[in-house]
Amino acid sequence: MVSSIGQADEVGNERCPCLVSVEGTGRREEAVDAAARRYSHFMEDWRAFEELHLQSRTVYSGEMVTLPETLPPVVREFYARYGLCSFGNFLFTLNPLEWQDDYRPWFEALAASNEFVDAENMYPFMRTAFGDVFYCCGKQLGFVSVSTGASNHLTMNFYLNVTLTEADGLQDLYFMGIFEAVGGKEKLSPRTCLGFLPPLALGGEIGAEHAHVVDLRTHLAFLAEFIEEVRSPVDTYLEIIGL
Repeated sequence: MVSSIGQADEVGNERCPCLVSVEGTGRREEAVDAAARRYSHFMEDWRAFEELHLQSRTVYSGEMVTLPETLPPVVREFYARYGLCSFGNFLFTLNPLEWQDDYRPWFEALAASNEFVDAENMYPFMRTAFGDVFYCCGKQLGFVSVSTGASNHLTMNFYLNVTLTEADGLQDLYFMGIFEAVGGKEKLSPRTCLGFLPPLALGGEIGAEHAHVVDLRTHLAFLAEFIEEVRSPVDTYLEIIGL
């Protein structure tokens, strides 16, 4: 069984910004109110993220997202609250079933080195401007960079309120400085991303001069040819916070 979430017409109102359609009930308003109650206790937890990113949120008008039954509650709450949208064209929420196959090569690489995750049950729920992806597998949440192969496993609160809000995390993990330097906010769309060309696997380098706007799906298919392994992150930011 799956559930579907559609978009409300307005952003930032006090009600749940997404309409949740529960299969078989037909009681749409009750579902909306129930969703609002379920996510209400997360409002304070995600306040740091919202203070930085919510004002730049743009909803994908008219689109629906289908949620797999195995998504953990915290990811369901994430969709109930934000739906399908972008945050300043720097972060993009994803339809998990639509994009699962595109990220499958990285999921399979992760599963090959971690017996506790299964590629078949790994679903993407958000990506960065560079196509790097946040995913869930059962109750476990993770992040993997398609550009560098770096990966980590943290909680939703830590991703949203720390790595995606503090300057070091935004710069070192997600390349926000490069995004801003190339004017990514004005150039990107839900179907495009910034890619380092040539890719690092072919001797390319990380830098604004190497970041180009590319079709997301085409870029993922191209990078998938060069996956050898998914590495654990060794960046300065995670070393500073002692993970």
